[in-house]
Amino acid sequence: MRIGEWDEQVNRVTWQFSDWLSVNRDIETFLRQSLAWSKEAYDAMEEEARNIAASNPRSPSPIFGVVGPYLNAMETLVQGLWREDYRWMLYAAVVKDMVTNFEIYLEKSLDAAVETRRLVPLRQGSWASPSWRTIVKGHALLGNSVETPRVIHIRQLRHVLTHQRGELRTRESRAQFAYPDPSPPNAFGTEDEESLWLHENPIAKEVELTAETVQSISEVLGGVVRKVDVRIWQITRQKVEVPEIDRIRSELDKARE
Repeated sequence: MRIGEWDEQVNRVTWQFSDWLSVNRDIETFLRQSLAWSKEAYDAMEEEARNIAASNPRSPSPIFGVVGPYLNAMETLVQGLWREDYRWMLYAAVVKDMVTNFEIYLEKSLDAAVETRRLVPLRQGSWASPSWRTIVKGHALLGNSVETPRVIHIRQLRHVLTHQRGELRTRESRAQFAYPDPSPPNAFGTEDEESLWLHENPIAKEVELTAETVQSISEVLGGVVRKVDVRIWQITRQKVEVPEIDRIRSELDKARE
């Protein structure tokens, strides 16, 4: 029986894709509901802070003026975690989870494809995942390009969020992540490098995350997954030839003879 072409609309996809899609939908629901719940909570705290400030009139703050009592009440109610801070932490968590889900899909789909040739990607330990280099090279042998410029940028962003908590420590990182959807400037290496830097890249202390940033990342990673899964479907279900993998399998078989 002939297996039809990959088609997400009729669920003709790999089970690895189905797993990725299910988790991705959970992440999107988590983000949507958390934003809704937090908005309701912060709106309520702002109203309570206004009532507290109105019922306890004080002299204007030398710094914040008449809004000083409101800000003091709000600071107590939010326990130091202001609306913008909460939203940033939520976006950061979602971005990191999206990238992890993306990498898990690439690992599982690579395993499924090479298993058709009785091969297994190199791992350090039985429970370890293949290195990113192994995943990229393995998919390249299958005919997939998974390390696009945008994927490189997104994974670097995840690294900054995870290991530096969004802190932009170097000029290079500020060039990459100072904007919601940035592209590195072309100022580096020019004689007037510093003036170009200051003009094109205002200094930012941490990564700016917005709803648009998160949506863009979701679309980029989803686009790569869908392109990859077409090829994985062809290999695992339609049994197409994979010359590079078949060559490796043949060489291994000859070495055992």
